[in-house]
Amino acid sequence: MYLCLTIPPPRVSWTRGPDHLPLPDSQRYTITPSGGLFIEGVIVNDKGEYICTGSNIEGSVEASALLIIQGKSLILHLNSEAPRFSTLPTDSTVLNWQSVEFICSAEGTPPATFTWTKAGAQISDQRYTVLSSGTLRIVNVAQHDQGQYECHASNRAGANFTVVQLIVLPEGRCPDWEQRKVSCESGGIADYQRRGRSGPRRI
Repeated sequence: MYLCLTIPPPRVSWTRGPDHLPLPDSQRYTITPSGGLFIEGVIVNDKGEYICTGSNIEGSVEASALLIIQGKSLILHLNSEAPRFSTLPTDSTVLNWQSVEFICSAEGTPPATFTWTKAGAQISDQRYTVLSSGTLRIVNVAQHDQGQYECHASNRAGANFTVVQLIVLPEGRCPDWEQRKVSCESGGIADYQRRGRSGPRRI
C-alpha cells in the first residue's frame, strides 16, 4: 500500500508511468480515504512506476514510486533510479610491469555498486583492485592482462555496463607516437600527439 498526504486535505489521484496513464480498470486497485493506493493480489503486469498527484487550494504536488516484482516477492523503491554512467573508462595501452587505472563512475538512487569482469568472467587476481568509486586499478601489468574489460554498475533499481580495452606491449617497445616528452620506458606521463589528438596520457 502506498500513501500520499498533503496539507490541507487534498484531492488525490494516481496514474502510471511518465505519461500519466490511468490505472487499470480493475477492482484490485483501490484509492483509500487517506489517499493511499492499495493493490490487491499483485501480479507481474502491475510492475512499473506509479505517480501520486495531490492538489488543493495551494497548488499541486507529485510523488512517484517504483513497483518491482521479483518472483513471488514485492519490492517498493521510492524515487529509485537505475545507474547512469557519469564517467566512462577509456582504452589504454601500457607496457609490461606498469600500472593502469580505468575510471568508471555512475550516478543512481540508491548509489551504485561496481564490479568488473574480463571477457565476461569474474576477476580474481590480487593485482586487481576495484575502488568504491568504481575505478579498476591493475598493478604490475602482464601480457595476459590484455583484453576487454567490463564495468558493471548496479543498484536495486537496475544495472548498466560499459566495456574498455587494455593493450599490453612487450617491455622495451613504445607506441608509435609522433611526439614524446617523456620516454615510454620511464613509465611516466607522456605528452603526445597521435592522429590529431593531444594531451597528457598515462602509459
